[in-house]
Amino acid sequence: MESLLGFQDETTAFVGDDQEKSTSSSSSYGYKLVPWLNWNEWECVRDSLFSDSPDKIHSAITRISTWRSRGCLPAVIDVTASIIEVQQKDPLYRKDLPNDAIHSEQMLAMLYCMAILRLVNCVVEKTRKKTEVSIAEAAGAIGIPRMLIDIRHEGSHRDLPALALVRDSAVKAIDWLKTYYWEPQTKQIPFQRDGSANIRKEIKF
Repeated sequence: MESLLGFQDETTAFVGDDQEKSTSSSSSYGYKLVPWLNWNEWECVRDSLFSDSPDKIHSAITRISTWRSRGCLPAVIDVTASIIEVQQKDPLYRKDLPNDAIHSEQMLAMLYCMAILRLVNCVVEKTRKKTEVSIAEAAGAIGIPRMLIDIRHEGSHRDLPALALVRDSAVKAIDWLKTYYWEPQTKQIPFQRDGSANIRKEIKF
């Protein structure tokens, strides 16, 4: 397995020699394991994921799949990739899709709905406080748009929402994920001239 990168708040990030060493450091010094090799790789994946190039987006999604297989992938990255992957299957965003690759509207709506449901459930479970009884209350506390809460409720307990509605919700979800995680985390990575990166602060996810 490839080396993993760990980091600690207010300290310099390092790349461990192997997984066992990284795990030992993590438990001894409070380092948190992440599946990317370094912050340059993270930035490259971020840029590709939000690009207009289908090839770059595909490359980013493939890389995130590799991260996912290593474990310890932050939920916010996981659900961002899931939503964008659905958009790449949507003819609204991909005019070049061959006919045999186009899903039905119902299938697309279901895929969007599942991705949004995972966003709300996964992120809320990571941040939920004991005093916040309902999912809606916990989601509201971290600024998740109410529209996404409603989509989660409709998809879980009622009929499948219309494709147009979940498409719009997916756009709002990506905007929120950028504001909540991707942009703040980017600001916490000071890059050096030699291309290495140190981490000043972990964005909580």
